[in-house]
Amino acid sequence: MGGKVPVSLGIVGCGDVVRLYFPMLKDMAKKKELLVSCVCDIIEEKALVAQRWIEAPRVYTDVEDLLKDEAVDMVLNLTPIQIHYDITMKAIQAGKHVYTEKPLAADIGQADAIIEAAEKKGVCVGCAPPMALHPDHLRVKQIVESGALGKVCYSRTTGSNPGPAWITEFTTDPTWFYKKGGGPIYDLGMYPIQLMTQLLGPARRVVAFAATSVPERVVVAGEAKGKKITLEVPDNIQIMLDFGEGTFASIDVTYCALSNKDKPRLELFGESGILYLYQRAEGPIEIFRREDRFGLRGWMQPEDSFWGACLPAISMAGPPTRPFSWAEGVLHLVRCVENGTKPVLSAEFARHSLEIAVKAMESAETGAAMTLDTGF
Repeated sequence: MGGKVPVSLGIVGCGDVVRLYFPMLKDMAKKKELLVSCVCDIIEEKALVAQRWIEAPRVYTDVEDLLKDEAVDMVLNLTPIQIHYDITMKAIQAGKHVYTEKPLAADIGQADAIIEAAEKKGVCVGCAPPMALHPDHLRVKQIVESGALGKVCYSRTTGSNPGPAWITEFTTDPTWFYKKGGGPIYDLGMYPIQLMTQLLGPARRVVAFAATSVPERVVVAGEAKGKKITLEVPDNIQIMLDFGEGTFASIDVTYCALSNKDKPRLELFGESGILYLYQRAEGPIEIFRREDRFGLRGWMQPEDSFWGACLPAISMAGPPTRPFSWAEGVLHLVRCVENGTKPVLSAEFARHSLEIAVKAMESAETGAAMTLDTGF
């Protein structure tokens, strides 16, 4: 007797982000939790590399051809931020379920259109990041909801890194991150915004400061190494959220953090308790370096990859059965499609995060606190 046929994916976009998905997607495919039917990228060479990695039967260079593929049940949208909306809407209109990288869209009007179109077509839409599914975050949510901390009075978290031009593991041209529609608020901001709203519920108001602190970046690695990028968007953003009833949260979202020590990823200060969630443990290796030109000398502990710091390494709930990855969000949506359940990483959840980001930038421009209207 044969089992049920797994949901089949078509992957659109084969740049650097796909590397965060592929190892676990391949594992999931081997376990028949899902299938990967095809990959697509406008640059054929990248599509072919991705095809070999994931062992997909078919490869496309035109998304329209992929959407005509009857074997594809769900589209995984890993394209640049500026075209998320276009690809997602085309997939919905083609009757495909969609899991998209964040942000969901460029503005609230587009997010509303996605939600409405998905409802009309009877398809599911889910949106990264998947951190709301992480065992550590679920455990923290359970602790908050249990009342162990009492009323949460304020919280702090971070969503900063050096930016893709200064990340040595980045291989493709990162220019689009620094163009209009991009920037750290939409690239990195979705992680801490999602975490805060997951724990504290929909925010009511946002106020922010934003500036371009380093107006030109030189790419340090990959195919665009040495390229100079002039920023079109702020690279340094500080956000304050008001959740009502005297509960506040602060978030830094910048491309100005060369690295981070092993400080808490999240701090919650409640009336009867405090909770710290650490993002990673320091490695056991130490190296002594001297930089006479700067008058510096000292010991250091090298980090394998700044990207690795994005995932909490110490699970309070015990080790997961396999490493947590970005692909967990895809599998979550697959199971929701199979079971007819609403995803945790819903389009409505993503829309609220997007509204916070959009209105944070409006606040930075106007100097006014902005009221938030969406929920989830």
